[in-house]
Amino acid sequence: MFNPTISPVGYDLDSSLEEQGFEFDDTYHELNFNDMMNLFSKSIRDGYRGKLIEIKYLFNLNKANIEPTPILEELDADLDRYSSGQFTRYDKKLNYQDYLTMSLNGKFVYFGSGHKYDRHHKEIITYARNIAAQAVKLGKEVYFTHDNNYDPDECVDFAYFLSPLAAGKIKEKRINAFKNAFRNYPPAIQKITS
Repeated sequence: MFNPTISPVGYDLDSSLEEQGFEFDDTYHELNFNDMMNLFSKSIRDGYRGKLIEIKYLFNLNKANIEPTPILEELDADLDRYSSGQFTRYDKKLNYQDYLTMSLNGKFVYFGSGHKYDRHHKEIITYARNIAAQAVKLGKEVYFTHDNNYDPDECVDFAYFLSPLAAGKIKEKRINAFKNAFRNYPPAIQKITS
């Protein structure tokens, strides 16, 4: 996924959790459901009951609508410095996935983000591509939703994975494709046709 936009029950994303009086006590807290979590819940209800599902984000910056904003420019600049000893704007360990040491414990990886990267954010594209390549290298089955722009192999090469949520006339097609991907265990690659 791209970035989390979810908060603990009783809190919101309008200001930092610290400003709202949230206590970081190293325990689990129930989260407010959003559209993405509702879609996950409905899609994995039957074939995945009792299975542990881990959701990883390209960026752990818990802020809605980070694109198109200067935040993406900062993330792209951070990724350019990520492998060096230089400081980054956002914490390297807390905000980014280190694809070289990334652990993927499951049997498969489902990518749900990547088709909307601005082509001038080359470091973000490379970052997503490296994560996809590392998943394949680790022997994980890779699944995603795509369209007519690329075939499945090209999608992995270009890190072109459709988000499960969309707006407008393709909203229902994306939601249905995501649900169809998870009808079986393991999921399947889904192609959306116009």
